[in-house]
Amino acid sequence: MPKLLLFDIDGTLVDTGGEGGHALLDAVEEVLKKPRACVPRLELAGATDGGITRHLFDQLNIAWTEERVAEYLQCYLRHLGRRMAAPTFPGKLLPGVIEVLNALHERDDMHLGLLTGNVRAGAEIKLRPEYGVALVGFRTHPGMLGSLARKDKHHTSAAAWLDRASLLAERRSGLN
Repeated sequence: MPKLLLFDIDGTLVDTGGEGGHALLDAVEEVLKKPRACVPRLELAGATDGGITRHLFDQLNIAWTEERVAEYLQCYLRHLGRRMAAPTFPGKLLPGVIEVLNALHERDDMHLGLLTGNVRAGAEIKLRPEYGVALVGFRTHPGMLGSLARKDKHHTSAAAWLDRASLLAERRSGLN
């Protein structure tokens, strides 16, 4: 029976060199009108974009509205894309990632996917073709990207996403 292997992005596939955190703070200054110096150190390891956003809004005493959150996240994504496209971008694909993913992608008994705390658009920015991740099929099967990033009360739980990913993997392998 085929196996479904899910990968995170940050710290597993890529290192953005801190640019994700800088983009979050760029959006704090632009949308929330607060200087980055007033934001306590961001704890990003293991966090979701939605959780980070909620924490920032709480710390800065900003009212949580869907419109404000959407504006903040759009601004974050714009800055993330700008920072990652800069010629001085310090990020990199982690060592061995391409070799491992290519080897797994060639196997008939493996299906690859992503389960991440990034909002979907942020994940897509971080997996731009310059990193080479697009070569192994993550971008060709968009249903295999699951986001645990909670932006509002209507989010997909990890269990629900895993059920969906398993069903997609079964369909791709002809088991269902």
